[in-house]
Formats: sequence, C-alpha cells, structure tokens
Amino acid sequence: MRSPHLILSAMLVLALVTTPAHATVADDLCLPTDDPCVISGNATIDPGSIIDLGGRGLQVSSGATLSWSGDVMVTNAGSCDLQADSTVVEASVSGGNPLLWLFCSSATLAGTISTRGAGVLVEGSAQTDGPYVVSGTISAKGDQVGVIAIDAIGGDITVSGTIQAKSKTGTPPGEFRLISNFGNVLIAEGAKIKLKGASADPFSEFFIVEAGTGTLTIDGTIDARAKSGAYAFNLEGNAAVSFGPNSTVKAKAKGTGAVIAINSQVSSVTLRGKIQAKVSSLIPGNGSRVHVCAGDDILVDAGANIDASAGFEGSVLFGAFDTARVNAGAKITSKTDGDIELCGGTSGSISPSATVIPDPEAVGTWNTDFCLSPDSQVIYDLDCNAM
Repeated sequence: MRSPHLILSAMLVLALVTTPAHATVADDLCLPTDDPCVISGNATIDPGSIIDLGGRGLQVSSGATLSWSGDVMVTNAGSCDLQADSTVVEASVSGGNPLLWLFCSSATLAGTISTRGAGVLVEGSAQTDGPYVVSGTISAKGDQVGVIAIDAIGGDITVSGTIQAKSKTGTPPGEFRLISNFGNVLIAEGAKIKLKGASADPFSEFFIVEAGTGTLTIDGTIDARAKSGAYAFNLEGNAAVSFGPNSTVKAKAKGTGAVIAINSQVSSVTLRGKIQAKVSSLIPGNGSRVHVCAGDDILVDAGANIDASAGFEGSVLFGAFDTARVNAGAKITSKTDGDIELCGGTSGSISPSATVIPDPEAVGTWNTDFCLSPDSQVIYDLDCNAM
C-alpha cells in the first residue's frame, strides 16, 4: 500500500505541472528601482498579465524582443519607448479578440509591433499626456484583426511610419482610430496607413482620425478597402483641417461605397492631393460619398483630385459656414447620375478652369441657391454649423 504522503506529493507535483504559469508582473521584467524599466534582451509576458509600472517608463531597447499572447495590459507607464530595431510580437494566435493594451503618458513607437490578429490600443492618461509618435511599424495580420487605436487625452499624435492591418475573413479591423481630445493629429508625408479585409460595413466599421480641439493635417497615404462593403471615414478637427499636395486617401470596395466625411468644426478645410472613393456596385444608392463641411471656409486647391466616379448615385458635397471655392486646376468627378454641390454661407464658386464632372446640381449659398437642401439627391447630414 502506498503511503498517503507519497500520494499527496504526487498530486502536488501534478498540480504544479498542469497549473498555468503565473502572470508576469513588472518586477519580472526589471528591478523595482529601474526607471525606465529596460528590456534589453528577449522577454515573454504571460497571457492575462497586467504590468503595472507605477509611473515608471517602459523601454524596449534596440535589438530586444518582447513577446506576448492573449490579453496583456501595460498600465501606469510614464512613457512607452520602443526604440528603432526593437520588436514587440504576438507569439501565437489567441481566441476571443485579444488585445495589447498600453496605458502610456507618452509613446515613441520607433520599433515594430507585430500581431497575429490581436488588436493594439495605446491610451493616454491625462490632459498633459503625449506626444504619441509612430515612426516605426504596427503590423496586424490574421483571420480577424482587432481594433487598432491611439486614444490621447491631451497630447499630439504623429504618424510618420507604417500601420498595416489585414484580415483574411473579417473586417480590416472593426475600427481604426487616431483620436486626440486636446491635441493635434498629423499623418506626415511618407506615412502609410493601409487596412484591408474581407468585409466592412460603413454603418459599423469606422476609420476615425480626430483632433478634438486641435488641427488635423494629412500629408501621407491612407488606403482602407474591403472586398465586400467599405469603411465609413471620419476625418475631423475642431481647428483647421488640411490635406497636403502629396496626400492620398483611398477607399475602394465592390458592394457598398465608402462614406468619407471631412469636417472642421470652427475653422477651414483645405483640400489638395487625391481623395478616391470607388465602388463597383451599380445598385442605386450604393455609390461612394465624399462630404466636406467647415465652420469657416472650404478651399479645393489646384492639384486636388476628388474622385467618386465609380458606383451608382455617388455624391461629392461641400458645405462651408463662410465661403466654398474650387480653384483652377482642381478636379472633381462623380457619375453622370451623381450629385455634386458646393455651397457656402456667404458664397460658393467654381473656377471655369477647374474640372467638375458632371455639372454641379447646385453652386452658391445656403438656402438661396437650393444648396444642400432636402431636394438634393443625397441629404447632407453633417453638422456644418450652418444648418
């Protein structure tokens, strides 16, 4: 007969073997006195871990690799510094829409964050937070990619690197957002944001870039598309919104056209570069829509190319509280059955040297020239502070 003590010992050994590893804590990554907490080699974070840094910074040094799987949260970080040539990688695919959640008072993401479907959320902590700079690469690829977002409370957001999300079977991802409540947002020249998925619904899948009280400047490339359906875009600043001459915004789909809303609540919108919203569907009402409004002026400058010419019953609509103007050298196109309207509170005008196809349904001022009225083919539903 076996001793009860041997049986108990065997049970304890079995329990130790089969019990999941303990959650990783900050002290497993660096000394409690280290500020910042520096990862200089290879480190792994267990699923479900909460890394509370107590206000200290987190630094992943050049050449270092930090791996994780499942849901992981880094919280109370004074800063998150992913140096050039560093890597933060999702080691394995996990169920339940896993998320890498970084609570950082500021962030410099110069390295690479790579996921196998997990979402990436960087979140600020106070009105004095920031800045948040993505100069490296965020790459999320899997069957269904989770949310990709930077939510700053007070700090500026600058993207000068690359953000990629690609879903094989689902949305690309369900939501993408860069939001600063009290700062400015810049997508710099050379920056590339590319999202691609099997499907997207413009009523529930959103691409949001928003400066709540600041300026929004887009000088780089945004390319968000789906095989079926499309994103709804909200590109908004409370102050000036500006698209640079080398900027490109592409939204392409087969079934339902994208909705691209561009809005400055209290200032002006200046459009240069390319805005392309294309869809192959010929079902009435499924055309792409580019809707722009401004609390001050709208200027469509020379070299701007706004194209909603694919699909059926697309629309390109402009509504300014003050003046709306299309300059010589600009190009705006919709389908023959599409709707183009340009309306300002004081004036709306199109240079005879601009290219506008088809002829606009209305050009002029609010309410006196039937601009953006309920008689429009597409009812203008943005808040332009003038309706």
